[in-house]
Parts: sequence; C-alpha cells; structure tokens
Amino acid sequence: MGIHLISYKSKFLLLLGMLVFLIGCWDRVEINDIAIVLAAGIDQKEGGKVELSVQVFVPSGKSSKGMSEGGDIGKESSSGQTLVSSALGISLADAMAHLQENLSRRLFWGHDDVYIFGEERARAGITEDLDFLLKFAQMRERANVYVSKGKAINALRINPQLERSSAEIFREISKSQVSTEVTLKDIINDWLGQKGQRSFFVPLISNQDIKSDMNDPHSNSKPYYTGAAVFKEGKMVGDINSNETRGILWLNERIKTSILTFRVNSAGSTVSMNLSRTKVMLIPHIQSEDMWTMDVVIRADGDVIQNTSQLDLMKPSDVAVVETGMNNLLRGRIEDALEQAQHKMRADIIGFGDAFRRKYPKQWRKASDQWDERFSRIHVNIQVQSHVLRPGTVNINTASGKRKANEE
Repeated sequence: MGIHLISYKSKFLLLLGMLVFLIGCWDRVEINDIAIVLAAGIDQKEGGKVELSVQVFVPSGKSSKGMSEGGDIGKESSSGQTLVSSALGISLADAMAHLQENLSRRLFWGHDDVYIFGEERARAGITEDLDFLLKFAQMRERANVYVSKGKAINALRINPQLERSSAEIFREISKSQVSTEVTLKDIINDWLGQKGQRSFFVPLISNQDIKSDMNDPHSNSKPYYTGAAVFKEGKMVGDINSNETRGILWLNERIKTSILTFRVNSAGSTVSMNLSRTKVMLIPHIQSEDMWTMDVVIRADGDVIQNTSQLDLMKPSDVAVVETGMNNLLRGRIEDALEQAQHKMRADIIGFGDAFRRKYPKQWRKASDQWDERFSRIHVNIQVQSHVLRPGTVNINTASGKRKANEE
C-alpha cells in the first residue's frame, strides 16, 4: 500500500512539473499584432499642443491599409516597409494615446532608437517631454536624441536611397566621426545628475536637397549633421556649427579620432593629420571672490596622412612647423566654441561647473545659483601640445621638388 501511494505521488509531481513548461507561451505577442516603432518625432503645434509622429515597420507581405489614417508609406524593402503616422495632444502622453487610437496595432517601443525634436518644440522647452520619456516603461534610455531644423516629422518622412529607413540614417550619423552620440541617458546624467550642469547639447540635423529621378515626393532630401543645439534649463537657446561643436567635444574628450587639415605656410600648402589620441585636463583656480580662472591643457597626438607642402618631416624643425599649425587650429576652434558658450549663450556645456564643484565644493555651492553669470566671467587659459607620432616615410612633394632643383 505504501509503495502504491509513493508511486501516485511521484506521478502527480511529474504531471505538476510538466504543467510549468506547458504555460510558457501564455503571454506571447505575435508580430502581426504590434506596430514596431523605429523612430519618433516631436513637434510644437498651435495652442501649445504637441504632435507625436512615429515611423513604424510593417513586415513584408502585410498590408499597411487600415494601419493608420493619413499615414505616409515609406520605403519598401525585401523585409518590409515603413510608415509614418502622427497625432496631436495637449501633452506627449495624450498625443501617444490619440496615436494609438488611430492604429489597428499596438505600438511597440522596444526598438525605438531615435528621438527627434523639431526646432520650434526645442525652443519652447522639452522638460515635460523628457519627463514622459523617462517614466514610460517602454522607452529606451539608450536611444539617440536629435534636434531637427524645421519639423521633426519631415525628417521621419525622408525616403533614403541606401538605407532601409530614415531611422537607420540617424543611427549611422551618431556612429560617424563627423557627429557625436547623445542619448536620452546622457542628457539626464548631464542635466539632472551629479555634475550639476544646467546646460547640455544635442546633435543638430537638417535636410539637404538632392537631385533624384524617383517619383516619390519624399526622396529629394537627406539628413545631414550641421552642429549642435544648445539647451539651458530644458530650452534650446541657440546652436553652434560643426567646427565649434568639435571644439566642445575635444574639451569633453568625446572624440576618439578625427582628421584635421591646416595651412603650414603663406602659400596655402596644407598638412592633414589623423588625430588618434587626445587628453584634456581642466584645472580650476579661485584667486579671489571675483577672480575665477580655468587652465585648459590639451595634449593631441596624430599621424600625418597627407602633406602638400615642401616640408621635410624627417627634419625636426619642419615637424615643429606642423605641430605649431595643429596647435593653432585646435586653439582656434576651442576659442570659437568658448566664445559661443561663455559669452553668447552663457551655457556651460563644457563641464567647468563640475570641475569647480569637485575642487572647491564650498565656493561652488555659493555660486551655483548664479552659475551662468559666473561662468561667463571665468578667464580661460588654453595650452595645446600637439605631437606628430608618424610623419610618414615618403613625401612625394619634397622628393619632386628636389628632383626639379637638381634638373635646373
């Protein structure tokens, strides 16, 4: 009797264990039931309303009819096509609710890698939008953030000729050497984190007209990087061009590699260098209540990749000429960036405040409430030390010049 009881118990436990595996797919979501969001655009509308636009992916072979009223069909590929749809609301959350009402599928934000703010919306302020993006569980903190000159929805409507969607273009722009990657998490860390900065910057993009033989009305433009939009207290206060942006990125040590071309003589001859390593030190000093200074020490190493001059880079004296030219270029771009940040916009997008906070915490606490004013009056000393690591083994221009001199 006892043996049979143990056998029944064993069978019962075995069946109970099998049930655990049978219910593993109870919350499965079919891809045909969701609209996969690839990118989102946020624009300012009349009456203080906000327009939320999304670029969604529609799998190949699935009809997009009925997906959205007033949506735009984008580029079609072997795997599917994209569609842009939008809705208005009194807030971003309200706009998303209205957008969901217009779609037959549930919005899925797990693949959204791009947030684009229209310039008008950025200047009006994005604090409330960031609040929603952080609190809504499906939003990705690692998604790239941009500001678009003009409307964000126009950037989503671009029909690229090489990539499968405009969302892929923006992802590639963030990875390129000419731009910088700023994510939602970066903004929160810089603005609301321990650094104490009230200012931050976001890559600025614009649409460039290009010729096309295609009949698609959205195929005649492409996005390109133009610099950065500068924010203070959550509102866009201005923008800086690409050279000034690179000056800020050098100060923040956010550039890994870069190619620089500069003149080395009055004849206009140039040398191009691949900047392979940069080290920046921000050294704050407080001499008195009214005398705050910052020493910016930059060490840059690079390789010569082209030399159009007659300089012989096997000679230390000619190498010094190249290093001086590189010093002047870096110093000039950093000075231009500081002029914009310190005096025109009074926005500490460099991190001076964090440097003073760490070295002089008591003085920083007293000055933090009026930091924008204090920041604009900081005297900055810039020291640039450039070094040529690899000058190249052959200089065709120098060899050609010597040959001509010998022939004469």
